Amino acid sequence: MTSSLLLAGFILLLVWFLAHYNFWRPVADPKLPRILMYHSVEPGEATGMNVPPERFEQQLLQLQKRRYTPATLSELGRNPTLNKPLVITFDDGFRNNYTHAFPLLKKYGFKATIFLSPQISDIERLEPEEIREMSESGLIEFGGHTMNHINLTKVDDTTARREIEESIKTVASLASNPCRTFAYPFGRYLPKHSDMLREAGIEMAVTVKKRIRPLGNLLEIPRLSVHGGANRLQFHLILTRGRYRV
Repeated sequence: MTSSLLLAGFILLLVWFLAHYNFWRPVADPKLPRILMYHSVEPGEATGMNVPPERFEQQLLQLQKRRYTPATLSELGRNPTLNKPLVITFDDGFRNNYTHAFPLLKKYGFKATIFLSPQISDIERLEPEEIREMSESGLIEFGGHTMNHINLTKVDDTTARREIEESIKTVASLASNPCRTFAYPFGRYLPKHSDMLREAGIEMAVTVKKRIRPLGNLLEIPRLSVHGGANRLQFHLILTRGRYRV
């Protein structure tokens, strides 16, 4: 009876470990682009949306050690043969992207693309002067994310098109640079929304699909979601397998 319980306990522990540390997934080609998805970088609790600054810095050090080539999303699109390209992205436009993430990106020489929803509610947003400073640094590219962070699949075509086009114009004005990239809010979209982006001049758009692959369709680019609670080993699995858990 004791042996059976021990065996059952071992099996449960093994299943838990393999579910939280996906070593069994195939290792992706190291030359393929790694496009990471973040939101908030703020002191406090590590969550699916928030990565504390000390953990973000730890991750930048891991990336630096692996000798990735930092690029914005547009730079990757213009130079698809970059050696081990890495694109760091942030969604929504949290002000802490300026106060906490930007200093660390500058410290380690990393670039990033921030997808702004200029009128998103319920978060402390980036200020216009902060957006301008980040854009002028040459390290940060700004892309569209709709004006109000809406689920495009839940609104009519007129509203969807207006949200897309107004966000592109507003972001370009705030950053004093053309807006050529976009992130679908909540990762929700239909083929017609990709068509709207193309018609509005967007060249590249990212999703929330967790995959490492060649660029392929530039309006449906997958990203690797970084959970704030991911430890060093789990972050390694994100970079090599695309995700660390089931």
